[in-house]
Amino acid sequence: MRSLLKSMMPPVKLALICGAALLVIGCHEDDPSAATADATTELGGSDGNTPDVSADSAAPDASSGGDTPELEPDADPVVSCSTDLDCEDDIECTIDRCNAGECEWDVTPGKCFIGGQCLVDGLINPANDCQLCAADAGQRAWADRVSGLCDDGDACTTGESCKAGICFGKTQTPCDDVNPCTADVCDAEVGCISAAIEAECDDGAPCTGPDLCLFGECAAAALDCDDGDPCTVEGCVDDGCKTKPASDGGACENDDPCISGGTCVAGACSGGAATACDDANACTIDACVEGVGCANLPTESPCCLGVANVCDDGDPCTADSCDLVTTDCSYVDADGPCDDGDLCTGTDTCDGGSCAGAPVVCDDGNPCTKDSCVFGTGCVTSPVDGGPCDDGLTCSTGDACVAGVCKADTTDCNCPIPVGDAAKVATIQISTDAKAGTALDLDGDPATCSPTGSCSGGVHNSFSVLAGLANSALADAVAGGSIILLVNLPPDTAGDFDLTLYQGKASDPACDVSSAVCDYVVQSASFDPSCDALFSLPATLTGATLKAGSNASQIPFSIPIQGVTLDVVVFSARLDATITTGPDGVTGFSGVLGGAITKAALFVAIDNLPPDGLPVPKDLIKTILESTLEYDIDTSGDGVGDAASIALQITGIDAKLVGVE
Repeated sequence: MRSLLKSMMPPVKLALICGAALLVIGCHEDDPSAATADATTELGGSDGNTPDVSADSAAPDASSGGDTPELEPDADPVVSCSTDLDCEDDIECTIDRCNAGECEWDVTPGKCFIGGQCLVDGLINPANDCQLCAADAGQRAWADRVSGLCDDGDACTTGESCKAGICFGKTQTPCDDVNPCTADVCDAEVGCISAAIEAECDDGAPCTGPDLCLFGECAAAALDCDDGDPCTVEGCVDDGCKTKPASDGGACENDDPCISGGTCVAGACSGGAATACDDANACTIDACVEGVGCANLPTESPCCLGVANVCDDGDPCTADSCDLVTTDCSYVDADGPCDDGDLCTGTDTCDGGSCAGAPVVCDDGNPCTKDSCVFGTGCVTSPVDGGPCDDGLTCSTGDACVAGVCKADTTDCNCPIPVGDAAKVATIQISTDAKAGTALDLDGDPATCSPTGSCSGGVHNSFSVLAGLANSALADAVAGGSIILLVNLPPDTAGDFDLTLYQGKASDPACDVSSAVCDYVVQSASFDPSCDALFSLPATLTGATLKAGSNASQIPFSIPIQGVTLDVVVFSARLDATITTGPDGVTGFSGVLGGAITKAALFVAIDNLPPDGLPVPKDLIKTILESTLEYDIDTSGDGVGDAASIALQITGIDAKLVGVE
């Protein structure tokens, strides 16, 4: 068979086979023992040296292909020879000899020849780690390992071991992160995967509820213990809602519908007056029915038809009366509100028995429309052409009405490109704690900090409790370019100056906004009609230390959470940062941006979210934020906290401002 190999494959191909074998054991001049150190481990032999295989399990490797002949004793062709050299096949692991004029080829003891390669005894099959070269069991085919560790390629199994040449997983990997707000499954490629689900849960706190899963976490608002009884005081303690009597003297309503009003005494409502049931209708008998309340029943009277007065003329400007003897009707003028049925009058009242109202003023505030009132229709408008108007832009010229709209020439309204050094905010993360260096003191009082119980140094960062929910999406939004905040410094930044902030976009979409120095176009929405920056912080630069902001400072901010984005404004904004400079000016910065987001603005942002795609209803999100966030900052000056503090760790990189749009 070796001669057959020589006749089928020229020497160059044999050299290639030998070259490939070098990767396994080496050929001729190479030391075959060097490649066996790692390959001969974990063979499963009982003595640690002899492979634990069954001799009768050796078989040709199906993965080696069918084109390369295998060495089999009965397959050797009869080749005539005179010397051993006539039988040389240039294969390192064969013994070539001439015996009685015919060539013989044997595999070197302790070696295997499989798939056209020379292999060391004990080498694991790279295509199946439950097979190996076992020279004693058969030198020409892989032998099955009957034991030993292996890898079946399934991330969901553990403790795999070989059995009769096949790798079997011992147990299925349990996937349970003990979180009721996630669904846990095992993927054969990556292993355990947990996905957030919508479900009820229990946060373990006795004073919260209802508990629902939100973004993969169990969240709940404070338990509402109010029983609606003004004579009791409710609260939650470790084992749930408790009530106690309220102070005596409070106003209350009795359970008896025929008694109105009352006073709280020892936690119960007592006293009160009889409920007034008079409906001012002479054709009804008015009474209060115990357990039911007021009842107004028809009375038998010659002046009544059921509960209707026969003298009722339907005119609210007359007082109608009926003589019980003659059933004659009489009418006198009455005062009070009425409706004259004219949409062009308002505040209608009775006057001398007639209903009349003041004319309605129709004015839509648009100088380019003519406003009038049409009987039966009300206010109507019609467009005006050519009249004077003002579009509100100080930079526009030739303002005039055109088809009901104020038009003007806005050629001169493009705001100039901001001049000075610029930096682009490269990373933004909500600080996970409230400590000096990661948050700022917003109220100037070193004795206060938030969130209570998890802060120090007089600094504030109520939003730290939401950092885990927002930071991953926030990092993706900044790195991906959906949030681009630009900081612009004037040419001379020594001493005091105004630090301006703009929203923008990269002029070249291919530029890596996360790390490269890109050209940016400032969005026109960053300016007011006079081209002044909407967001500007009074700042001071001392050496490399930058401090900016005040109680009156505001900046825009977007908080992306689970596929939705809350667009808010940060009030009382402050920035403490260290800048880096180069030959051309500022090249970057790092520091902390702090401020507060009002509850009102936060709830408006939630109301503005699209109705679809939210994991839970908007009202529940509000309830959770109401109870989770500590509203620790007073932005209105009334002494009551109306905003939640936030601290952002930010870095900036060099940027170039090239235009405005």
